[in-house]
Amino acid sequence: MVPILFDFEGPRNRDLTETISTLAHLSRAVIADLTDPRSVPHELMAVVPALPSVPVQPILADSAREYGTFEHLTRYPWVAEVFRYSGPEELSAWLPGALVALAPTR
Repeated sequence: MVPILFDFEGPRNRDLTETISTLAHLSRAVIADLTDPRSVPHELMAVVPALPSVPVQPILADSAREYGTFEHLTRYPWVAEVFRYSGPEELSAWLPGALVALAPTR
């Protein structure tokens, strides 16, 4: 398993939503940071309903709140409970175990 952090310029022949959807289709799991969501709400609405075999783990800084319409996605059983973290150190310590739990080897 190789984690992908999508923080790079996408291909010119696809828009951002298509690129995110393609990566999600290739993934065993998705971890989505809701702390400063910008386009995350739109991207999750494109991915979550379409991919019931891909678990989604939302994460959120303790200092932030979930965006208003996130509650809709919690109805999907493959969307885990939000993991709240206090800082980068806690998130780094949590991440290895979360990856194993989210995407066991097949």
